[in-house]
Amino acid sequence: MNENAPMPAWRRIYRICRDAVLFAVGVAVTVAGVRMVVQARDAAAGLAEVAESWVAAPAQIREATVSRSLSHAFWQSRTDKRLISATFSYTFAGREYASSDLGWYARRDAESLVPFSLQVGTQTLGASAYADMALTCRVNPADPAQAKLFCNPETASLSKPVAVTVFGLLIALGTAANLISSIRGKDESPPGKA
Repeated sequence: MNENAPMPAWRRIYRICRDAVLFAVGVAVTVAGVRMVVQARDAAAGLAEVAESWVAAPAQIREATVSRSLSHAFWQSRTDKRLISATFSYTFAGREYASSDLGWYARRDAESLVPFSLQVGTQTLGASAYADMALTCRVNPADPAQAKLFCNPETASLSKPVAVTVFGLLIALGTAANLISSIRGKDESPPGKA
């Protein structure tokens, strides 16, 4: 076949559509990644403000709803534990308050509130289940009714949002050149093939 033969119209249209879709996917993933970066940055700023300006106070769990289920990872069976909600009380400036704002917490923080004796399923546990647990919450001194149980900086990590953004950029940039080439009508096939 002739090396310089023009690309068939259907093939050119197919390539343009394919590359346009991939480019749009790349742009969408990039935009989503940038939004995640902004949200993570804002969370980190909020976390830094709480860590620096809010006051630590002893806290006591009054009620918590926790879930424990068996899940399988590859060939091993493991126990999955997670906290669903909790209400805690704390004393600040001689006055007692209650809050259900867990704040920023990592998985290990949530699991610290799940008793090992809890059977598979979801249960609501009262204050007696947490009587011996010493916890510290962070209280807003400007509004003592506002408090967060956890203030864990690991939850404000930017690594995942940045990875999503870079992945989206690679898709978008990788298909942009092909899209431009397809629109201009240049055949990308190797010599000797139509």
